[in-house]
Amino acid sequence: MRLLNYKCGPPRAIRVVLVACSLIASSCGSAPESPLELGVKRVALDLAFADADKAGPPPTPQVIITVVPFDEETIEAAFASAEPDVRDRQPPADAEEPDPPAPAPFPRPPARVPDCPAADGATSPTGPVTLRPGREPLEGYYVLKNTGSITIETGGVVPLKLPYPRESFWHVSNVKKVRAETLPGQGALPGAAESRLPPADKVTFDLTKFVGTFEIRDKLEYDITSLRLVERTVVTRDGEGTFKPSPAITMMEFMAEGDDWRSAGIDDETLTGMTVEGRTAKREFVDTCGSLHDTFRVESNETQVNLRTQETQGTEPGNPIIYNVATHLGPLTIKEKAKYNQTVTLASGAKLVLRWDYESTMTSVEPSPTPPPGLGPRRAR
Repeated sequence: MRLLNYKCGPPRAIRVVLVACSLIASSCGSAPESPLELGVKRVALDLAFADADKAGPPPTPQVIITVVPFDEETIEAAFASAEPDVRDRQPPADAEEPDPPAPAPFPRPPARVPDCPAADGATSPTGPVTLRPGREPLEGYYVLKNTGSITIETGGVVPLKLPYPRESFWHVSNVKKVRAETLPGQGALPGAAESRLPPADKVTFDLTKFVGTFEIRDKLEYDITSLRLVERTVVTRDGEGTFKPSPAITMMEFMAEGDDWRSAGIDDETLTGMTVEGRTAKREFVDTCGSLHDTFRVESNETQVNLRTQETQGTEPGNPIIYNVATHLGPLTIKEKAKYNQTVTLASGAKLVLRWDYESTMTSVEPSPTPPPGLGPRRAR
């Protein structure tokens, strides 16, 4: 699950990175490496080789809570787990360069999601997946169990490593079938007969992800050709920001195994952009607390950039985000595995590097009509 923030006016939202818009042109064919790509790489090198003697003091816990999905108590505990002055120490000028320090330890909080039973050999999987979407996504609240971590590099000597929230919630709402004005595909497509969606129709729906103190509100649409991101709003304690790419970004094409695609879009108002290079790798079973579901394994390399600040976010080479999509249930993503880096500029001008590494799996594909306990009336929508 991707956590993206954008600056869209006061209160100041943490500005997050979305894509090199110059890649839009290159997505349609080969092209020389653009100055923007070089600029993005130069930002990364500046962060990696910055003079440690000129680095300012690490941000306070109150500042960090605006860029990671944790409350004050969790962040304070992470700071307290390190030696009080270790982040401010500098080695003597003639000292040998020490080995990179290990992240500060942090105890995992107790899990509220009960341990899930594993599927046994007698469990029959649901499915099979279909080349075209089956039913519309079911509205309601889905519970996900998570593993992983978020490492925060603050410019000090010791990075902070926090456990990814052990549980999160997704809310599907406003599912509507509408008459499409245009259809991206042309002519009759393989597998169209197995879809309940007429060729000229599309389905729109909202997907809100509640992860710790963050909310990610996506507006999505699909027809018989692809699933597309129309709009994304990220809400943090520092405010909220919206990314509305044009054209909408294709997150998955509904084609056979081995199909790949490239898509890009830019928000002219915020000058943020995003590119996706995706591939339907294979079919794969996913265990949701004892139930097996057939899915398409989608591997997605995603790059984002803010053209004003040159802040970047994206996957590393060889580590695509993996989405397991049950096309016969929506399309519904029932598992995602992500590892990516993000740079964030604080109000003080200091930069943070966030390294996200997590895996999220639904506990059931049947949603609850009511919010889970603890979600709260303000955040349940």
